[in-house]
Amino acid sequence: MNSEECMTARARVRAVHAGALVDVEFLPAPRCRGCEGSCAWFRTPKVGELRLRATTPLTVGETVLVSLPVRYILLGAVLLHGLPWAMLVLGGLAGSLVGSSDLSCLIGAVIGFSGTLVVTPAWHRRLEMTTLDELRVVPGP
Repeated sequence: MNSEECMTARARVRAVHAGALVDVEFLPAPRCRGCEGSCAWFRTPKVGELRLRATTPLTVGETVLVSLPVRYILLGAVLLHGLPWAMLVLGGLAGSLVGSSDLSCLIGAVIGFSGTLVVTPAWHRRLEMTTLDELRVVPGP
């Protein structure tokens, strides 16, 4: 798996456990050229820790790359943004075909979007669990 096919983040190994598990702490992203840190991206540094499976033996304090295949980013975006929009539009179309009025179109759109709110949380949890399984920890630069 090369870096062009993955989204990566730098992290530091905080602890090493049996079974090739490591606790990693994510490092803040480097500042971009010309930005000088004035953008909102750097105002709230978010440091998080995760326990992940390492592909090679690592030591505490070592800088590593945590990578995620791009397909999981796309799948998450489709699930969390594309599906609600599609159901909103399809619900509106179905409502306008059934009642042929603005009110029926609105009711159909609300029903379609509400259906997404019912279904999406279970899919979201499943996607999160699958994504955690796909995260890879490799020695960093």
